[in-house]
Amino acid sequence: MNAIDLMKIMGKMGTMFSAKSIEEIIDYCALMLNDDRVIMISEDSNPISFIFYSITDEPEKYLEKEKYQYLTHDKSGKFVYVEKLISFHWNKYLRIIFERLITSKYPQIESGVWHRQARWGDRRVISKRRFQNV
Repeated sequence: MNAIDLMKIMGKMGTMFSAKSIEEIIDYCALMLNDDRVIMISEDSNPISFIFYSITDEPEKYLEKEKYQYLTHDKSGKFVYVEKLISFHWNKYLRIIFERLITSKYPQIESGVWHRQARWGDRRVISKRRFQNV
């Protein structure tokens, strides 16, 4: 899968792209794919969710970056920072699949961190690793 294919599916899932930032988004998607930092969850061979992530010990720097700015990550970090979550739906079942996939690749992960956008600003959310689900 290349960046254009990924963006087509993201568009079908409801992601909107502005014309002025399309090159930046293509570059971001290509770099994340090349760095193997995109997880796809499928159902009946159809993608239902894409998670763009970074492994880090400093999740704050990812909150402060621009929306489609690519930052390198620390593969030995203890946090998985979810940069983008594009999905038809998100539930506990999909979260458990993501947790299994990411912890099998990076067993040292202790927590997941993401920022939920709200009208009054971003809100930090931390999810501790649930070993019973792995």
